[in-house]
Amino acid sequence: MCPLLPAPVHQLVSRALGGPIADLAPTYGGFSNLTLFATVGGRRCVIKAATTPAKRADVRREAALLPLLAAQGLPSPPLLAFAEDADWSVAVTAALPGRNGLQLLADAPEALPAIYEALGAALALSHRAVLSASLPQMLLAERVAEALDALGSLGLPPALYNSLAAPIWQAQGGLVHGDVGLHNLLWDGQRLSLLDWEWASHGPPMLDMAWLRWTISWRGLPTSLWSRFVASYAAAGGATALDPPIIGALMLGQIGLILVRVADQPAAYAEWLRRLDWTLALIGARA
Repeated sequence: MCPLLPAPVHQLVSRALGGPIADLAPTYGGFSNLTLFATVGGRRCVIKAATTPAKRADVRREAALLPLLAAQGLPSPPLLAFAEDADWSVAVTAALPGRNGLQLLADAPEALPAIYEALGAALALSHRAVLSASLPQMLLAERVAEALDALGSLGLPPALYNSLAAPIWQAQGGLVHGDVGLHNLLWDGQRLSLLDWEWASHGPPMLDMAWLRWTISWRGLPTSLWSRFVASYAAAGGATALDPPIIGALMLGQIGLILVRVADQPAAYAEWLRRLDWTLALIGARA
């Protein structure tokens, strides 16, 4: 048995897909779950597995959503199998061609303008999609309410609570990816695929816009990439009326959601507190 893959996960994948599991390797970038490349029955796949309740819910949500995304032509990985036992939830998707956006940022930054242009078209399509709200915890407003209940015990700045309490979080729009950025996309030179739909929801599409703007600023990327994205998003039918105070509230609120999720992980919690301080300064500078 390969040490990269826990025995219960190996058994679940084997039962779901059959055939030997070989060529295990870590995926690129940071992931909140156990995520590995593998060859299963001769097919290159990605195995995503989780064992804590919140992360298992994420895997279930993504597994339920991926077939619906494919049916609507959204650029996402095909689901091959989903399986779980008392301790683990496991989703297996096809490995798609292309390189992770962070790899390209490091090795081929000249590709970024085309990537952000393709991302604009992809998000405009996503935001027009209408999917069943009966999918696992798809209403963003419900997750925000849970986070607001938890924030009080963390001693975080009031601005964080106030941002999550803003009316924008109750808005119902199309499908929101929830964690869009270079870290969650693949690019093969022509086609873009969006990965990791674990935080997808019905909510305000402006959340994806705000978080993408945050990632561009956080990574110190040129503002021309944001302009390229917005132009493509608008050309594909997306609404681009972006109110700076609302964008700021969504940036801070997203960080609040993340802090609640990582409150039991000291290193991650400390890192997101650092990013919170940086974001408060960023929003203050733009106010």
